[in-house]
Amino acid sequence: MKTIKSIFLIVLVALFSTLIIDAQETDKQELVIPLSKPGESGTLECSLINGSIEVIGYNGNDVVIQAVQRSIQVKSKQKEEEVSEEKTEIKGLRKISAGSFDLRAEEKNNKIEVSSKTFNQTIDLTIQVPHKFTLIVKIVNRGNIQVDNIEGNHEIKNVNGSIHLNNISGSVLANTVNGKISVVFNTIEPDTPMSFTNMNGDIDITMPANVKAIAKMKSTMGDIYTDFDMEIERRRVEKDDSEESGTYKISIEDWIDGKINGGGPEFTFRSFNGNIYLRKKQ
Repeated sequence: MKTIKSIFLIVLVALFSTLIIDAQETDKQELVIPLSKPGESGTLECSLINGSIEVIGYNGNDVVIQAVQRSIQVKSKQKEEEVSEEKTEIKGLRKISAGSFDLRAEEKNNKIEVSSKTFNQTIDLTIQVPHKFTLIVKIVNRGNIQVDNIEGNHEIKNVNGSIHLNNISGSVLANTVNGKISVVFNTIEPDTPMSFTNMNGDIDITMPANVKAIAKMKSTMGDIYTDFDMEIERRRVEKDDSEESGTYKISIEDWIDGKINGGGPEFTFRSFNGNIYLRKKQ
């Protein structure tokens, strides 16, 4: 068994700051991480504070990570003046190193952990993994999550950005605050609940025509659309007994339950300010 083959690839990309290379390459790095058990399924845990994450399934046995440090956008007159002053100071000089960015990658028993705790830099990651890989991916700011051609049980979270999953097999738990959630499934893990929730943005899910599920749906300030044939049950009346003898409260939760192909595990679709689209894959 190989040791934390991470080589603790602590790719503390600080290591990168000591390299003397062409300026165009200093902001882009690539890591190739061999798996301890090639040919078997694995797990990728990846989290960023600032940046975007793209995960692509491919026919290979390694995990390949490309990291790009995004240029900072100037948004104020004061910043523009500071950048102009800096350019004046370096006029005639050749850049031989760039400021390092913190990126950590570790592998053990086919589990890859990739993270960056950098607050003041934005990193965009493109990660290639074998097709059968479970994903646990999280972002806070300044980017979207894109996943293509992966089979596994996925947990995807974003705060200020969208989530786009294409040609997915397995199951998904997806949550964002400000952004759209779109998922196109090839196949769905049977008897497995799923959840798709956001505050501001649409939820657009495409599923196989033969999927069996109970769709629990609610959009406070949006509409719900589907081309599935559903047995619809509208509104749940809930009784809440009070501690005061003889009193109780009745509340109506504006949820819609829809049985798809006779029903199955519960799939939750919840948006506060956005539409919900449930599409049948053609």
